[in-house]
Amino acid sequence: MSNAASCRYAANSLDEGWRVLVTQGEAGGVYIRQGDIYINGIHAKEGSGSWEKSEIAEGDLWLHVTCDDKGQYKSHNIASEKGEESPLKTIADEKKEESGEYFFKLATIKTLAEPLQDDGNAAELVTVKQYVLGAVYCGLKASPPYNLKTDPKCALELKDEGE
Repeated sequence: MSNAASCRYAANSLDEGWRVLVTQGEAGGVYIRQGDIYINGIHAKEGSGSWEKSEIAEGDLWLHVTCDDKGQYKSHNIASEKGEESPLKTIADEKKEESGEYFFKLATIKTLAEPLQDDGNAAELVTVKQYVLGAVYCGLKASPPYNLKTDPKCALELKDEGE
């Protein structure tokens, strides 16, 4: 592989999206790289591609995304617990004053005791299990199935083939 090809790959790797990384040492900690956020199929927030240090050092990392009742991006933050989701309502719903709340499990971080400390290894190992890599997609709430047979406003008479 040529240097030009590897440079292109490195430049394009910013598009990986949401990513969690743990580093050790003085500047150690949990770092999160932001990815893109889509709401109802529309690119609502572009990921920065920069690494930000997380306040959460162990356990679950949840991405919390909020949008207004029209599907416009409002904010996002990282949480240690999954909150209550309230996806955007479908257009057919009459009541549309509620904002959308979405949660995505980014990763789980665990610290384990190092079994081979005699080999000069650090006293503990840190594992990261990543669940989201790339963009996140906030969809609409699924609407209940519509039954034409039971709708009194329906002008059609529908019959089953067995009748």
